[in-house]
Amino acid sequence: MKHSFMNLVVCSFVVASVTAADTQSLHAEDRGVATDPNPIFATSVTGTGDLFTWPDSPGIGGLIGADIICRARAAAAGLPDSTLFVAWLSDSSDDAYCRIHGLTGTKASNCGFPDLPSVAGPWVRTDGHPFATVIFTLLGSQGEVFIPALLDEFGAGAPSNIVFTATDFNGEFDGGASAACSNWSSAASLGVTAGSVFRTAGSWTASGTTQCSGQASLLCMLPGDGPALTPLFNQGALAIVTSSTGTGRLEDWLEAGGHQGLAAADNICLLRAMAADLPHPEEFKAWLSTSTVDAADRFTFDGPWVRPDGVIVAQTKAELVSGQLHAPINQSVSGEYFGNIEAWTGSTESGTGTGASCLNWTSNDGGDTGTLGAVNSVDQWSQATPSVCLRNASLYCLSNVPSAIRIFFDGFETGDPSVWSSTSP
Repeated sequence: MKHSFMNLVVCSFVVASVTAADTQSLHAEDRGVATDPNPIFATSVTGTGDLFTWPDSPGIGGLIGADIICRARAAAAGLPDSTLFVAWLSDSSDDAYCRIHGLTGTKASNCGFPDLPSVAGPWVRTDGHPFATVIFTLLGSQGEVFIPALLDEFGAGAPSNIVFTATDFNGEFDGGASAACSNWSSAASLGVTAGSVFRTAGSWTASGTTQCSGQASLLCMLPGDGPALTPLFNQGALAIVTSSTGTGRLEDWLEAGGHQGLAAADNICLLRAMAADLPHPEEFKAWLSTSTVDAADRFTFDGPWVRPDGVIVAQTKAELVSGQLHAPINQSVSGEYFGNIEAWTGSTESGTGTGASCLNWTSNDGGDTGTLGAVNSVDQWSQATPSVCLRNASLYCLSNVPSAIRIFFDGFETGDPSVWSSTSP
């Protein structure tokens, strides 16, 4: 079997690029998009759950008012197809899932069709970074969201860390006691489901609840299908989260290898990397602090760090410890994405110890505590909450050297011809 000329050109370019600079991004800043992708943004204006009162709504509330607001914001930023944008928002009659297909009704009723439509996506943020591919991989508690929404229509940081949605992990109405702020016409002090612009994998649409009386943004998306994303190809040191979990007494983990404390954690990371045949498995270390060692001091590499899917986690060590990652570390070595789970860290976002390290990772006592990070978050990835040490959580494993694991754009290295972009006999 022979490859087409185009495949040979692509392969030659990629191999040459890896050889020349194996720590550099081939798609600068995670840009892996085709022409005119579907944008997603959080509005630069905020308001309460009473959409009648928003400045961009001409006295119109409900879902219609929400869409008017999104279209006004898209037009203000000069985004293409600004008159088509819809808010990722549900009410008691219409699910966001249907609305993102340009339809009405509920997902349970197939949005009024014989079969459930599933042709929406992909989406990118207003800075060009890929957000998600297609609707059926975007949804679910472990949805494949590459990077948090985070930005407004102008490409600046969103003014609020929460967005009104009344929408659950599956894209369906989740109004709770407020019935979606009385179908988006009420600013009463009642709770409504909201998403987080700092989180991915489920939490982008359902991170918790907020008050209808509070201030939040709307999440605006171009509905329907668009051009496919090209694969991301960013080189650097790998950063993963373990699919295995355990208590804060790390010596009890199956992969601890008879070690204790930090040595046990590093052995767990070593075996995770070896099981996946990752390059330089001995260079993986756990992102953990103790009473005498800071996590940041355990890493000498200066970046970038990338996930297995090619998404940049942090360009430099300074960004890694800046308090906010570029993208969360919520992917395992096998490529599985994780949602609202935690990882043991004992560390602040700057990589210093919090003083809560389960007695230097030797205790699973309910009276001792260890700091946990939220794996699908960019701002609370290392320090989300303290927890008792008998709880089960994952570990972050970061490499200290660049690891080129993806060589070809079209999946050539897998040996599966079905994933090649073009073949000829």
